[in-house]
Amino acid sequence: MKKKSKQNEFRQSMKLLLTTIVLVLEVGILGATVNAQSVTITGNVKDTFGEPIPGTTVVVKGTTQGTVTNSDGNYSIGNVSTDAILVFSFLGMKTQEIIVGDQSQINVTLVEDSQQLEEVVAIGYGTQKKVNLTGAVTSVKMDEVLGNRPVSFASTALMGSVPGLVFSGFSGEPGSRYNINIRGTSSIHGSNPLVIVDNVPMDLSYINPEDIESITILKDASASAVYGARAAFGVILVTTKKSEKDKPNKFSYSAKSSFSKPQELATRASPLQTVQAMKDAGWENLWVAGQNIDRWLELLNEYNANPSLYPDGFMFDSDNIPYQLRETDVTRDMMDNFGIQQIHDFTVSGGSDKSSYRISLGILDNDGILFTNKDKYTRNSVSSFLSTDVTKWMTTQISLMYTDSKKSDPTSFSAARDLWSSSLFQPSFHPIGGMDTDDGYRLFATPRNILDVAIPDISKSNRLNILGRVILTPFEGLNITGEYSINKFFGSSTQYRKPIHDLMDGMTLNYLPSNVTQSSYNEEKQKTIYNALNLFATYTKRIQNHNLSLMAGINTEHSDHETLAANRIQMINDELPSIGQGVGLITATDDFSEYAIFGTFYRFNYAFKDKYLFEASGRYDGSSKFPEDNRFGFFPSFSAGWRVSEEGFMDFSRNVISNLKLRTSWGSIGNQNISPYQYTPGMESYLAAWLRNDEKPTSLNPPALVRSNFTWEEVRTVNFGIDIGLFRQKLDASFDLFNRETLNMLAPGLDYPSIIGTSAPLQNAADMESKGWELQISWRDKVGDVSYGVGFHISDNQSKIKKFKNESKVLSDRYEGQILGEIWGYVTDRLYTVDDFVEGTLDNQLMGGTLKPGIAKFKGYNPNPGDVLYKYPDENGEVWQGADNTVDNPGSRRIIGNSSPRYVFGFNTDVSWKGFGLSILLQGTGKRQVWLRNVTMFPYTHNWMVGLYEYQLDYWTPDNTNANFPRIYASAAHNTNANYQTQSGFLQNAAYLDIKSVVLSYDLPKSLISKIKLDEVTLFISGENVLSFNHFPEGIHPDNRTRSDGATYPFMRMLTGGLKISF
Repeated sequence: MKKKSKQNEFRQSMKLLLTTIVLVLEVGILGATVNAQSVTITGNVKDTFGEPIPGTTVVVKGTTQGTVTNSDGNYSIGNVSTDAILVFSFLGMKTQEIIVGDQSQINVTLVEDSQQLEEVVAIGYGTQKKVNLTGAVTSVKMDEVLGNRPVSFASTALMGSVPGLVFSGFSGEPGSRYNINIRGTSSIHGSNPLVIVDNVPMDLSYINPEDIESITILKDASASAVYGARAAFGVILVTTKKSEKDKPNKFSYSAKSSFSKPQELATRASPLQTVQAMKDAGWENLWVAGQNIDRWLELLNEYNANPSLYPDGFMFDSDNIPYQLRETDVTRDMMDNFGIQQIHDFTVSGGSDKSSYRISLGILDNDGILFTNKDKYTRNSVSSFLSTDVTKWMTTQISLMYTDSKKSDPTSFSAARDLWSSSLFQPSFHPIGGMDTDDGYRLFATPRNILDVAIPDISKSNRLNILGRVILTPFEGLNITGEYSINKFFGSSTQYRKPIHDLMDGMTLNYLPSNVTQSSYNEEKQKTIYNALNLFATYTKRIQNHNLSLMAGINTEHSDHETLAANRIQMINDELPSIGQGVGLITATDDFSEYAIFGTFYRFNYAFKDKYLFEASGRYDGSSKFPEDNRFGFFPSFSAGWRVSEEGFMDFSRNVISNLKLRTSWGSIGNQNISPYQYTPGMESYLAAWLRNDEKPTSLNPPALVRSNFTWEEVRTVNFGIDIGLFRQKLDASFDLFNRETLNMLAPGLDYPSIIGTSAPLQNAADMESKGWELQISWRDKVGDVSYGVGFHISDNQSKIKKFKNESKVLSDRYEGQILGEIWGYVTDRLYTVDDFVEGTLDNQLMGGTLKPGIAKFKGYNPNPGDVLYKYPDENGEVWQGADNTVDNPGSRRIIGNSSPRYVFGFNTDVSWKGFGLSILLQGTGKRQVWLRNVTMFPYTHNWMVGLYEYQLDYWTPDNTNANFPRIYASAAHNTNANYQTQSGFLQNAAYLDIKSVVLSYDLPKSLISKIKLDEVTLFISGENVLSFNHFPEGIHPDNRTRSDGATYPFMRMLTGGLKISF
């Protein structure tokens, strides 16, 4: 039923879309008219220096008729109506419109358009000209990076678009989102950036991307200092869309209909290959049901030659032992034909002479690839903005944003019947569907059938954000703003497990016991209420060549979070579970946290002749997360810039260098990214595992040790940068070099004897340093009717521990000199060969031999041919971790790689011609290593695993000694653990290049759509996650978040069709 409903839903959506397209085209074409009166116009186009401008576009306004100037700036255009208007345009120059009238020759001088240099970007509690920025700031317009892509979250649109942003933790699962990091890890307690939406802290995932006007990334301390306590690791400033005064009412609607399929799925080994691997591993009879391996191979060869011999796909031998023969794929079986996503956005905006408003509604419905609709994410969002000039000197504004979301996630009945583990472990001969039994038709315990009867975990959230703002302008140059915001978040989650009795084991064809002995129901509710008050004033003044600006203000924030969870077993009615509908034991837990922040902040800007720039900012912050005597700290920052291009000695280069700026900054910010109550001792209660009078008594955990003299972590950043614009800003580039120190990080400061029974209290005992660079370059031009642009960025950083209380440098903890992400492991030499053993000592299975002198072995194991031989044995010829497990004595281990992403890059290009547009986005990571030891990587990593993939078949056998994988053993026994130690030979190269997005669009001509009173009609088709080039095993993406035993919800390749209409 699910497949049909999905297919019908998609067909109806596409039918509606195509019908709309046809209607628009028919009406527009029927209303078109033709003007036959014409003259020929010639002329020349120059710049203000008298130089010709070749490639200038000359178009008759409202038509597609036009030409371009030649190398001398001359042009000629015929059949032009005398009442027509000619439009002259060239990238980087201001567009001119001239009425033809009775002219036959029209010469034009185009002046430079300084719009790019005059562009204003959002900064902390204000705005600033982009050209005057002295900190490390990157700003993007959301419509440009989002375009017509069908993204659910703003973070997805940012990926590959901003240098210095590192993304991680994604999957193709509905509702999945990226984690964002700015310039790498900067604290051992995490380094998530602060997200500010219209001066209100908020979760980026709850914002409809279509409601965002622009996003500004504040990367260094000087840029983010005014936000204080939570801005230590950068700030993401989100400015939402609003409307302007004196604008007519405008309605816009966009629809995007998508269907998706996995980008790639691993190919399973065939039944014959799988059973042959069992034989190679040493199985004679499979432990599952006693199948004889040799007999199984005979039956498989018979079945492959003539499937009609065993039409049921399996057979029972004389001992009633089942032999499965038919090839299946339980992973593909649990998936639908495709996933469906629908995005609809409605917007109404307008304004009068004193007021402006904007109201939007967004609907997202994403039904994933899994069979049934139990992997689904929905989000409904409403936002509104109203601004009114109460007087000439007072403006009031109110913004409201409401988001309601729901996510369902099919999970497991028990660890033994997990949906994702089953998809890995069940081999290619595991039967699907079910079979007739004496008790009727019974289903096998395949992932699809588990999914069909599973009760999904449900997560719901509601978030309401209200912001009120009053802006006063008592006299010219002074702007006073007061803001009060309240954010309310309510979340709930439910998890229900009920007994399932009627599934069958596909290997033994016997009934499985119930997944759980009794039903259980768990419900969790949480709420967070956050409010903030901002009061700040900005005064600007220009005195001849001196520009001055001073901003100062106060900020108070308060957050109160509560969580309550309850669990009950033995439901009365399994179809109506609840806490009140159970008769068994009730357990409950709670969690709470409350903190407050108070800060005063300032920013002073000075510019002399708009070429010598200086900024000083700072914040005096207090946080309740610290002990009373250590709550406050002062954190200043300074930055300066020199616009070299404005100097007189640069006059010779005006036609080439339009902007050249050098900048530098130093800043300090406090970090309060710790849990509250770290200075308050407490003891948590819990129910003991033992019984007294048939009840579990309440017991207490040992009290935590605390200190009362710890205080802020401090983040200091030094940044050097250069910005350059060439050829009237056709080429725009920037380069940044930074050093960031995180000082006085909170960590256990002393080693306490284990007899104390608790860990050492936190104190300011650790330092970290991060170094890196960023490069961004873009080119934008227009040749005739073709406009195009290309952009590229790349960034790199590394973090190093400079101080940590671990004098012995034990590898199980942080230590001084550690590069974050280091992977310690053994260095792979090769696989053992028969020649490594004393002749005549190996048995007929090539096992149990004696190594020749000088051949190393892994401590505690006796190797066989085909096992892994490691380098760097000790004086006894043994490879092991060493007695100390320290940096100075790591045994045979070495640093073999690093899991931190390096050389993160993005490339984008777009081209447009006569209403057609094409954009392409590429994104990737240049260097990274990852260690994987799970079912998706190695054959036979668990004693119960019998499933294999094609890429795992290249394992060692006596006939395949030059294999990729080592020797395999039945039930993952013998030397399996030694072979699969963390090592260089199987360290995965996690570098990759993705074709992230391709979008093709067409804007219907205004001459057509204006006849039906439309301002804009855009039709588009796009592809997301088009291709991935990486080194990982088939079906796995380096950025994909894993679930059980290495299973992943696959990256989804998405094809989307849609339209935008406005009037």
